[in-house]
Amino acid sequence: MTQRNYALLLFALLLTGSFIVSGCGEDSVEPTPAKPRLLFLHAAPITADKGVDILIGNEEVVQNKKFGEFATYVDVPSGSQDVKVVETGTTSAAFTTNLIFNEEKNYSLIAYNETDGTVGALLFRDDLSAPASGQALVRVVHLINDGPKVRVAFKGTGDPLYDSIAFKQVTEFFNPRPAGTYTLRIMDVKEQGGGSQSGGANALIEQEVTLQAGKIYTFAAIGTAASPELVVISNN
Repeated sequence: MTQRNYALLLFALLLTGSFIVSGCGEDSVEPTPAKPRLLFLHAAPITADKGVDILIGNEEVVQNKKFGEFATYVDVPSGSQDVKVVETGTTSAAFTTNLIFNEEKNYSLIAYNETDGTVGALLFRDDLSAPASGQALVRVVHLINDGPKVRVAFKGTGDPLYDSIAFKQVTEFFNPRPAGTYTLRIMDVKEQGGGSQSGGANALIEQEVTLQAGKIYTFAAIGTAASPELVVISNN
């Protein structure tokens, strides 16, 4: 084979290879985006004696959760969706709304009681980015409809975690704390103290909680001012 013919053959092979590589790239399939995920908490005292189901579109994604119970993350359809909170075993909707769920995002949905006794629902995004080494992340949501604005502190740690949280408010960020066991205190903002060793003010809720390194928690104050409760949710 002459040098000229060899060069032409090599050029043809290279050209063919480039088409093959190009064709493979065009035929590649993009990965399917992960579905949205939803965590649900039943925090509506008016339905405390009944379980509830969650329907998104016509799909039942949560079944028979009682007051104070939560369902860990489940996949849900993306986009604009009709959402119903339905009493278990019936077709009676305690609450109906339309919500938007984005792909690859995590959400919490909470059923609670408005001040007039009707059932409402809160939806908020969950940032599940991992905490720093040796740390846990915490946030608080206030769902006591007849309760005051509250301050939240770990007893004996000094400054409060959060100074003032109103009814239906969820703190906008997860607060980093060293792993360990603490006494969580939730009290009226009008009271003094809360983070001192003695504890200071009377608390609506005072409960021991254990934070594990690498975990993310939501502390939900639920119930009524006369009978408040704390639900500790592990978000990861």
